[in-house]
Amino acid sequence: MGVDFTAVVDHGLDEAELLDLPDRLNAHWELPASLRPWVEKYVRAGPPHWKWDRGLPQASLTWEFLEDGSVWLDGPHGFHARVCRHAFRVVHVARWWSFLYESDVRLGMAEACRKIAGAVGAEHIVYLPDSSAPPSAATDRLYEGGTVGEVLSWLYSTVGPPIQDSTALPGPGVDDPYGSAWFYERAG
Repeated sequence: MGVDFTAVVDHGLDEAELLDLPDRLNAHWELPASLRPWVEKYVRAGPPHWKWDRGLPQASLTWEFLEDGSVWLDGPHGFHARVCRHAFRVVHVARWWSFLYESDVRLGMAEACRKIAGAVGAEHIVYLPDSSAPPSAATDRLYEGGTVGEVLSWLYSTVGPPIQDSTALPGPGVDDPYGSAWFYERAG
């Protein structure tokens, strides 16, 4: 079992804008060229565009969002996202290791997240591992209705400052090279 790539992108979308989110993302979406070879090699299935992944098809999207505090989007090219009140948790089938050590994957994932951020008017992008790596616990704040500012505050106080450059990481042969690795950039 590996550790997947995750990014947190803030948003200030109102209810009407959230309902229109798949169209908004599709209008801005294009697979980054640097990520295309990886996607063609490893991504086997998925929708051709962003669409809601409905847990309760009979319920309204608004009801589901209010009841659960989040809803899921299925995306193209191995992406999907959990839409929370103040942010998106963008996930990809690529492993965190690939983001850290394969420059084409890192560049492509960052470009894709910037496109998503641009589509929703985001100010912040936080790149994190998922699963049990210490930085991943930061996303719990989102599920409790928190903001990306709260995620950043938790990361700084609990994990430490972000990695400024991938060259600051230990080599890929280290058992847990990403135990405390996370990255931050201002969007826009």
